[in-house]
Amino acid sequence: MSYTPIEKIEVDERVYEKTLKWLGRNKTEVGEAFYNCDEIDGRLRRSERALRNAFKKGKMRKDVFDALARFIDIDPDYLSGKLFRDIKALDVPGSVKRALIVSMTPEKYRYGMRDTKDASGRYFEDILSLHGISLTQLRQLGRKRELELALAIEHAIVPVLSSFFEVDAEGKDLYPEIWRLAAQIEGAIDDLDMLGLE
Repeated sequence: MSYTPIEKIEVDERVYEKTLKWLGRNKTEVGEAFYNCDEIDGRLRRSERALRNAFKKGKMRKDVFDALARFIDIDPDYLSGKLFRDIKALDVPGSVKRALIVSMTPEKYRYGMRDTKDASGRYFEDILSLHGISLTQLRQLGRKRELELALAIEHAIVPVLSSFFEVDAEGKDLYPEIWRLAAQIEGAIDDLDMLGLE
């Protein structure tokens, strides 16, 4: 059997600490809870000390980090600092970078929202596929036009759903949660506009 190297990712201790502070938790508490959580695969659990050492080194196993991010419900790209590094690498004025970084708060990057983003992407792709539109055609529109199309679809679908259903699967009022995806798409369009990207 051939050797497969363990994939590691770059992690930023400052982002981790600030995120935990926002959550009202500390490294010791999270580390102990993560290590003792029976819902996490035993091969992925790490002690508080092991987590601390990995953050100090700036590297952590990808599968372990993903389990940690899921455990504290923060998107791994946010928690690792990758999103911040990506913004710093953009070829835009410093004032734009600062504005973007300041706007990036943990509540906008919950782990569950990542699953929603993946699902919403597949959702729009499925709608197009059902109507004979290929992914290639979609990609040729450019990112901003893709988002504008997704927003137009949401603005058409939400009123139809609202006319048939008053509550969601959990029995809660549909409004305003039913408009959440449209609001996320509008936010993504605004971000592209601020960066001057198409």
